[in-house]
Amino acid sequence: MKKTILIIISVLLNVSFILLFIFSQSNSSNKKEEKAEAIVEMQEKLDAKNSELESFQENRLDLNSNKEYSKTEFYDNSQIKYKKLVGRDGRVVESYFFQNGDIEKERTSLDSKPYEEVVYYQNGNRKRYSVYEQENIVNITTNYPNGQIESQGRKTRSNGKNDMYYGRWIWYNQDGTIRDEKNFN
Repeated sequence: MKKTILIIISVLLNVSFILLFIFSQSNSSNKKEEKAEAIVEMQEKLDAKNSELESFQENRLDLNSNKEYSKTEFYDNSQIKYKKLVGRDGRVVESYFFQNGDIEKERTSLDSKPYEEVVYYQNGNRKRYSVYEQENIVNITTNYPNGQIESQGRKTRSNGKNDMYYGRWIWYNQDGTIRDEKNFN
């Protein structure tokens, strides 16, 4: 009988060791499955980030591309300070604003060459309007703060700074009457 009890205990111990081994293997395979799932999930996230990066690189600012883009800067009071829009047609419009949000100046260029510029008084009336006839000849109209024309004529530009009167110029009084008129060569 002692022999049978020893055999039964031995069998029970072997069965319990076998079951313990099986459970430990199944836990480790569960952990392996969990790790595999975590790796797959991380790979999917990485693929999504790579896709976002590729999309960003395709859509990034390329000045030679045929895409529009804009840039805006703000004052501390959240009013727009500066705004730049670049169009597909090579047109660039830059707008500058007073701190109260009213427009101060708007400059337009085509294919990197100046085209027109409008400067405003703080009351909203136009101060100066310039249109480029050619790269170095500019038609200019200046206004008084009340909106009345102050002067009209053309200037030649060299180095973007040195303006010289060119052609016929007319200066007006604030009531609109002609004050002076000159021709320049």
